[in-house]
Amino acid sequence: MKRMVQYKVKADRVAENESLVRAVYEALHEAKPSGLRYATFKLADGASFVHLVSHEAADGANALTALPARSRLSPRRSASAAKRRRSPRNWRRSGPMGSSASEARDAILGTLEAARGQFLALVDEVRPELHRYCTRMTGSVAEGEDVVQDTLARAYYQLSELKALPPLRPWLFRIAHNRAIDRWRRDTQLKTDPLEAAAELADDAAREPDQALARRQAVNAALSCFLQLAPAQRGCVILKDVLDHSLEEIADELELSVPAVKAALHRGRVLLRALSDAVPPAPPVRAFHPALLRYADLFNAHDWDGVRAMLADEVRLDLVSRRKAAGRRDVAVYFGNYAKLADWHLVPGWLDCREVLAVLPAPTAARPDYFIELAWREDRVSAIRDFRYVRYIAQEAEIAFA
Repeated sequence: MKRMVQYKVKADRVAENESLVRAVYEALHEAKPSGLRYATFKLADGASFVHLVSHEAADGANALTALPARSRLSPRRSASAAKRRRSPRNWRRSGPMGSSASEARDAILGTLEAARGQFLALVDEVRPELHRYCTRMTGSVAEGEDVVQDTLARAYYQLSELKALPPLRPWLFRIAHNRAIDRWRRDTQLKTDPLEAAAELADDAAREPDQALARRQAVNAALSCFLQLAPAQRGCVILKDVLDHSLEEIADELELSVPAVKAALHRGRVLLRALSDAVPPAPPVRAFHPALLRYADLFNAHDWDGVRAMLADEVRLDLVSRRKAAGRRDVAVYFGNYAKLADWHLVPGWLDCREVLAVLPAPTAARPDYFIELAWREDRVSAIRDFRYVRYIAQEAEIAFA
């Protein structure tokens, strides 16, 4: 389902409408409805708005109209305007979406896609570093990429409201830090001390450990250890000892003073060292689900009919950072694309205590290039998440094989 809505508000209602638009985007960030693409444009007259909706839900339901914030955004129409809108003669003349509206829609979608490509090219160099940071902030390789995607979506939206591009790296890390903390607090339902609490410890150069030792300690620490650190400590240790940012850069990225950064860094290093010494041995590798093994065997054999037969009717695809699809028919195109490629071989593995399919460039390769996650419902694939186009994710992935 694709739809375009255009309307004009009175001059004294523009600010109110913009506020309602922001509320819709906030609600979408929270709900994350599958298969929904939504974009809003304010036209040159300053009072006209265009909303573009593309929804690919298998059941045809419109997740956007279910949002309370969206219902408040619906433009008010007079009774006569509503009557004209329902006029059959009017529909027969121009159809549900006239040619000019359709052309405008296509032009805006093309502009939106081009702008998205330019934005992704702009942040391409920073993304691997963002992922290393978010992986340790969340304690999970896959969830770290979730935060990266959320960060980029938030940055892309905010960019349209800015008059000038801010310094890219600190701006993105600031957004990523806040999104990671929001996610962690939501998942754990815990409250933590504010970042300013880091300033309670006085700046003392004598407390600074050997920098090289601290860096080795942080790089080699298990991801789970970082979750035991308070947010300020966690962020400072990762940025300094894993990503080698300067104290001044960290202060800018986390909106702290340099003394507060040093304080959080000291506390975080001490606690991380103690946690790393006490890390329990990794759990033994368990047997894989038979359906996962069958899926991998069929995929490697190029038995695409067999693979498609394992899909649930409502299967969802997330080809991370590239495209999404819903329903067996739309997802089937994904397998056709893999049939044209030769740089993959699937091997079941364990990552963060979850089953994944590691994708090796060849059957004899030592390390995977990326991995694929599957979700199951009664031995049917209900969701596919493929990280082919964010291969930096494999740098942080410690996948255990049978």
